[in-house]
Amino acid sequence: MDEADIQTITQKAWEAYQNEDYETAANAFSAAVEALTDQNQTLQQAEMRNNLSVALLKAGKPQEAYQAAFGSDQIFAAAGDLKRQAMALANTASALEDLKRLDEALELFTQSAALFKQISEKEMRAYVLQRISTIQLRQGKRIESLVSMDAALEEKKKLSFKDRLLRNLMGIIRRLSGMQ
Repeated sequence: MDEADIQTITQKAWEAYQNEDYETAANAFSAAVEALTDQNQTLQQAEMRNNLSVALLKAGKPQEAYQAAFGSDQIFAAAGDLKRQAMALANTASALEDLKRLDEALELFTQSAALFKQISEKEMRAYVLQRISTIQLRQGKRIESLVSMDAALEEKKKLSFKDRLLRNLMGIIRRLSGMQ
C-alpha cells in the first residue's frame, strides 16, 4: 500500500468519525496502522494508533482503545514530540478511566498535564485537568478535585457560562473555608 492509499484510508476514517460512525472509523484507522507498520513509519503509525484509540473509545470499546494507545507515548517521547506524547498519555488515561482503573488513569493524566504545561498548551492542559478533577471527585478527594478544577479554569482563555458559574462558586467556597 502506498502513501496515497494510506491518505485515502485516513480521510475515510476521519469522515466516518465526523459522522459519528465510530466502528467504521476504527476499522479504517486500524487499516492505516497496519499499512504504516508495513512501511515502517513509526511516528505516523503511533499517530494512527492514537486516532484508533479515540474512535474505539467512542465506539464503547475501552479495552481495545487502551491496547491501541498503550506505549505510543514512548514513541513520541523518543522523537522529542512532547505535544503528541502528552496527547497519547491522555488517550491511554481515558481508556483506563473507562476501564475503571482510576489510579492508573490519574497518574497518566497527571503526566500529560505536566507535559502540556511544559509546552504552554493551555487549552489541552485545561481539558486534562478537568479529567483529573473528575477522577479525584469519583475517588472522594473533594479538595484535590476543587484545586484541579480551579487550575483547569485558570488555563482556559474563554470561560463558558457554566465555567464562569463554577468559578464563582469555587470563589465562594474558598472565602467560606478561609482559603483566600
